This record gives sequence, C-alpha cells and structure tokens, in this order.
Amino acid sequence: MVEADPAKDTLYIACIERYNRTGNIGKAFVKGFGLKEGAFAESVAHDTHNILVTGTNIKDMTVAVNAVIEMGGGIAIANKGRILSEMRLPVGGLITDELDGHEVSEKIAELERIIRRELGCKIHAPLMHLSFLALSTSPAWKITDKGLIDVNNFKILPPVIK
Repeated sequence: MVEADPAKDTLYIACIERYNRTGNIGKAFVKGFGLKEGAFAESVAHDTHNILVTGTNIKDMTVAVNAVIEMGGGIAIANKGRILSEMRLPVGGLITDELDGHEVSEKIAELERIIRRELGCKIHAPLMHLSFLALSTSPAWKITDKGLIDVNNFKILPPVIK
C-alpha cells in the first residue's frame, strides 16, 4: 500500500468527475503544498471544474469533498474529521450570488489563512494552485478524473511506478 507522507510533503490528490455520474476518480500524489494535516477541496478546477481535493489523509479528503457536494459546489476545508470552513459556490460550482465581490475576496483570504494556519500549507494562494493542477491544456503533469496526465505526451500515467 502506498500512502501520503506529509513529513516529506507528499500528499494525496484526487479529481472527482461531477457531471455525468461516471464514478471517475483520478488519483495521484502531489508535492509542494506542505500540508501537515487535513485536506481541502474545491469545485473550481480549470477547465473541467470537477471536484479537486488534496490532503494528508483520506478521511479528511472525504469530509471536504462531501461538503462541496452538499453545497452544490464550493470550497471546503476539513481537519480531524470536521469542516473548519467552507464557501458555497452555487452557480455552476464556480461563483456565488450570495456575496458581493468584496465579501468573496475576504472569504477567500479567510479560507487561505485557515489552510495555512490550521493545515500548515506553505504556498501562497493554495486554492489557485490546486485549481490549476487540473488544467490539462497547460504543460507537464495534471490531474483529471481519468487520472494523472502527462500533458506533453498525451498519456495517462500510473500514480505509482514499481
């Protein structure tokens, strides 16, 4: 069994298809976020806008993803089996009609502070970084509901190489 190793900044990442109920879940590992615990998920995932999640453990990832699903789209942060904070994005899972621009900006800043302080994230703008890891039209490796994609060579890669 291969597991995440937060001490070495190796986290789980997954992309869950959310439109046709295919059951597709792309799974891999990611480095660079520096999370020490917990998980965060969002339905802003360029260009397909499936649900993306990264985390140190499957339980918190599941809690965060389920919160995004229950909201009909949005952002959720989980740790120790509970939601720390969330923001609904009810319009296509991408935008909100419940907050004005200033309120959205403040809420995103709050969510990112929680990801840094409570989960130990080391990068600036973690929500933006996560969302662009699904942009399979940009170079290198990306995560889609089909799996880890080598964009440059048009191949699905295994998340673990023996």
